[in-house]
Amino acid sequence: MERNAPERGGPELAVLVGLQAAGKPSFHRQHLSGEHTGAHSNGRTSGPVGGHLLVSKDLFPRSARNKQRRQLRLIDQSLAAGQPVAVDNTNPSPEERAPLIALGHALGARVTGYWLR
Repeated sequence: MERNAPERGGPELAVLVGLQAAGKPSFHRQHLSGEHTGAHSNGRTSGPVGGHLLVSKDLFPRSARNKQRRQLRLIDQSLAAGQPVAVDNTNPSPEERAPLIALGHALGARVTGYWLR
């Protein structure tokens, strides 16, 4: 586990780092998602209650353009609302993680890197 920022009072931005098939979605589900999902009366889920919202470029439609900008916007909106976020991409290099870390710090989030093999 890599700590990228000093302890902060805001929500956590968890940056999952690892190659494909390293178990990032499983790690999120087991350790970061929370135990329950909130359900509306129409049966749709609103996402984890008390857990980290999962943001992954792989979950965007194939035809989606500007996936990086879209990902950063979702992270920004969630952290600004106090929702912790887990980013599930390979994030292999410091250059790829840098915008995530900078955004998290700008919003007062505690940024944590989880290295999975």
